[in-house]
Amino acid sequence: MDEHFQPLLSRTQAALLADAMAECLGIREKWKAFETLWNRRNMRSDYNEALNQRKTREFIERLKKLFTD
Repeated sequence: MDEHFQPLLSRTQAALLADAMAECLGIREKWKAFETLWNRRNMRSDYNEALNQRKTREFIERLKKLFTD
């Protein structure tokens, strides 16, 4: 994240991060919340695209470690 709370990640990784953060924080309308916060659109599509990428599993494992510690 930068000083303006914007993710310094690819669109697909940012969507995965938003999903993990929403789960941890109990945010129900995650895409609306993070699209507004990060001035993005179509994060749900980015998330779905991420699920089809090879590097996703490794990134999700890193997120799990961050949010469970």
